[in-house]
Amino acid sequence: CLMDLPVVFAMDRGGIVGNDGWTHHGLFDYAYFRIFPGVVVMAPKDENELQHMLKTALHYQCPVAIRYPRGGGLGVKLDEEIRIIEKGKAEVMREGRDLALLAIGAAVHPAMAAADRLAQEGIDACVVNCRFVKPLDTDTVCALARTHKKIITIEENVLAGGFGSAVESFFAARPGPRPAVIAMGWPDAFVPHATSRAELDAFQAQALDDLRRFALERSTFYQRFHRGLEGKRLSELPVLTKAELMASFDQLVTDPAVHLADVERHLAHLQANERFLGRYWVARTSGSTG
Repeated sequence: CLMDLPVVFAMDRGGIVGNDGWTHHGLFDYAYFRIFPGVVVMAPKDENELQHMLKTALHYQCPVAIRYPRGGGLGVKLDEEIRIIEKGKAEVMREGRDLALLAIGAAVHPAMAAADRLAQEGIDACVVNCRFVKPLDTDTVCALARTHKKIITIEENVLAGGFGSAVESFFAARPGPRPAVIAMGWPDAFVPHATSRAELDAFQAQALDDLRRFALERSTFYQRFHRGLEGKRLSELPVLTKAELMASFDQLVTDPAVHLADVERHLAHLQANERFLGRYWVARTSGSTG
């Protein structure tokens, strides 16, 4: 990087690798590469985009890191003409007005599935294939911040120093109002041995719940009744299981006859049970709640 040499780092086994064990999970790549000045860090959403990124990396004539997962591709059609991707340019995969999902690499297609699930519950989510961890597409991020009060970053990487951290750092250094941001990724821990499929199924299932919770918490409903939590000591509240918590909160959202006291009690449960909602994904909010 100091000499700005045209070196391409092709990082296989990006993200969870399952059967290869603890030592082979590629969950730190974004963090340790993005700290170097002058480096470009890319992650394709699928095998088709990977071929374009490889040509792009050879074209840039600077240090480039491309990070992609282990195993076979998704089976998408490969473009016959391989093109060069504009440096630091994201791709909007789906428009949406309620919240924006900024996904990177292998997290893009699960983000699209999450958006479909959210749509069934009346939440209209925009999905962006960010492509670049560095340089960040600040034009797109700023445009989304002007039209969305809620932004969620999604990555198959540790949160510390990762893609979500880059987005949060950008907003922290930017003057003026900013949206509520939640960064979703792997916690500050080594992931044990398991099959990739089992880990990712649990990972993605938890993510859908977390996305839904985030959207509900920032809704008009939540803001209206949040005052009822003031002065309550969380240590005095009973603890619900995650299934009980979500089921009871669903009832509160859909049943207009529920008494205000019940609303306040269950919203307090929601805060008290925060730890249940981050078993596989870690949710961290920053900025204003809009």
